[in-house]
Amino acid sequence: VVHDSIDAGVASSGFDALYNNVSIAGAASFTLLVKKAGSEGVLYTITSISERIVAIAWAVNGAGGIDAYGTNASGTGTTATVPAVTTTQADTLRISIVATDSSNTTTPIGTASGHTEMAELFGTSAGGLSIQYKTLSGAGADASQTASLNASDQWLGVTLAIANVVEVRSTKA
Repeated sequence: VVHDSIDAGVASSGFDALYNNVSIAGAASFTLLVKKAGSEGVLYTITSISERIVAIAWAVNGAGGIDAYGTNASGTGTTATVPAVTTTQADTLRISIVATDSSNTTTPIGTASGHTEMAELFGTSAGGLSIQYKTLSGAGADASQTASLNASDQWLGVTLAIANVVEVRSTKA
C-alpha cells in the first residue's frame, strides 16, 4: 500500500504489518501487510486515514515463510534500486517492490533484471507501486537491481525472499 501521508496508519483485519508507514524519501509512505496461512477471502478492506492510497493484493501458494529481507533503499530520480537480499534456503521467491511518491506519473516502472512484473499501479496524487518477482534456485546473495521510472520522483525499494513458493497471484485496486 502506498499512501499520501507519512503519518497515516494502514490496517486490515487479520493482517500483520511487515513494514508500516515507511517513508518514501519524506514525501509519502509505504506499508506491507501480511496474512499468514489460512483461508483466503475474496474481498479485503484497507483502513487508512490517508486521503488517497494505491494498493495491490498478491498471494503465494505453498510458501514456507519469509526467509530474508534486504535493507530498504530510497532516493529521488528516474532510477530506483531494489536492494540485495541474502537467502538461507534454496528455491525462494525474491519479491522486489518499488513504491513512489505521487508528484509525477512514475509508471510504467521498468522491470528489474531477471524479474517478472506481478502487478503495477499508479494513482493520481496517491503514488506508484510495482511488485516484481524472481526465482532464486540456490541459497546466498542476490545483488541489488535497478528499475527505471517514467518520471523523476521520490522512491523506495524493498526486497524480501519467501521460501518454498509454488504459485503467485495478484490483483490491484
